[in-house]
Amino acid sequence: MNPEKNQALQEHIQAIANILYEETSPEQVKNLEVLEETVRQQMLEHVSPQIGVFLSKKQQELMLGNHSYPPSKVRLLLANKFSLFSKMGCSQLI
Repeated sequence: MNPEKNQALQEHIQAIANILYEETSPEQVKNLEVLEETVRQQMLEHVSPQIGVFLSKKQQELMLGNHSYPPSKVRLLLANKFSLFSKMGCSQLI
């Protein structure tokens, strides 16, 4: 990643962190265990699905670029993969 993209990424990460912090109640930051659960829940609810969209698009590019799978087959493969991620609680995406 070039320095400009890295800088932009860091700025976006900070903006996301600020928004999630603002949406966190004071009770949720009183101890480390509750804070960790809160952060994990926010990541699963708000961030991981968007990472999944990115991975889905990247996977489609790779699969279509290296093989001649029809788009319907690619969608089926990705649907099965995301179904598996959902069963695992999306923890593999974090």
